[in-house]
Amino acid sequence: MERKNKISDKLKLNTKVRAGLIIIGIVLFAAGTAELCKSFSTKEIVLEDKEVYKYTNRFSSNYEVNIKSNPFIEGNKMPAGQTYISDLVSSLDVNLNYVYSDLSESEIPVKYNYKIDAIMKATYEANDKEYEVLNKVENLKTVQEQESTSKNLIINDSVNVVYSKYHEILKEFKQTLGMNVDANLYVILTVNTTANVNSKEVRNEYKSDYKINIGGKIATVEGKLNDSTSSSVSSKVETEKKVELDLPKLVCSSIAVIIGVVIIYFVTQRTQKLNVIGNKYKEELNRILKSCQDRIVIVENQVDTDIDNTIIVSQFEELIKLSEELYKPILCWKEKDKDETRFSVISNRVRYVYILN
Repeated sequence: MERKNKISDKLKLNTKVRAGLIIIGIVLFAAGTAELCKSFSTKEIVLEDKEVYKYTNRFSSNYEVNIKSNPFIEGNKMPAGQTYISDLVSSLDVNLNYVYSDLSESEIPVKYNYKIDAIMKATYEANDKEYEVLNKVENLKTVQEQESTSKNLIINDSVNVVYSKYHEILKEFKQTLGMNVDANLYVILTVNTTANVNSKEVRNEYKSDYKINIGGKIATVEGKLNDSTSSSVSSKVETEKKVELDLPKLVCSSIAVIIGVVIIYFVTQRTQKLNVIGNKYKEELNRILKSCQDRIVIVENQVDTDIDNTIIVSQFEELIKLSEELYKPILCWKEKDKDETRFSVISNRVRYVYILN
């Protein structure tokens, strides 16, 4: 009896509602537990960009100007950094120095090639716009691909730039076309390098940048006679990172675990499945008793046990018709330990029974 009372005290819930609450409880418990474990973990693995290769390009250049024989200037050479009379300049002896430095921890072979070009460019200004009217390239030297295993790839090369040739071309260009143009002669060292870093090709191209005026009365050398650039290559690597204890997260995770446990305990221990079938039985019983209360007699004990001839009817309405035709009441007797009620009409030792369950 005590056991039955305990069961009857439980809250009855629909099966889907109970299952939903249990799932919510499990999710809260699992998520909270996982976050608690993370909160107490002092280290975590993160992907970070790490520099795996670094290099620099360094360039420097010096030159000496060769002067045509003339009565105005003593000697046949002039040093760098001066202003020169264009018609008296014969050529320039240009020395080009380039260093590619591998700044990584390990030595990585570098493939390289380079060339030295003299590029003559002229621009013409009209309608407040500048137009390029001449672009002539002459290759002075080309070195095919080679390989360096040193941490420092060094290129030290020299060329003779025949300034007077380009100067005369520009003078003729101006006179023939009657165009007043601005022109420069660019001496450009182009270096291409390739290094294989972690199975990935790292390509680099460096171009020097300085020029000499041509076609005018005077000539000067302008641009970067000394230059330095650097670059690096990064890659994603796994790194251990120290994690500080996140107190708000710890509190929220603990609350989630507690709520999850409470929900699971409450649903499993304090609720029971709602008996849908039992409810339908009670609804039908109440309907019958209410609709036929003037002809139904409720009895405490089954009174028709000694009658052998029993006819079971399938519909309660059939029992009502028999009751009306035979002028007999409908006896109602309910089973005590299960949801079953028997309605019967007795006449001439014949029992007509409708069973509701």
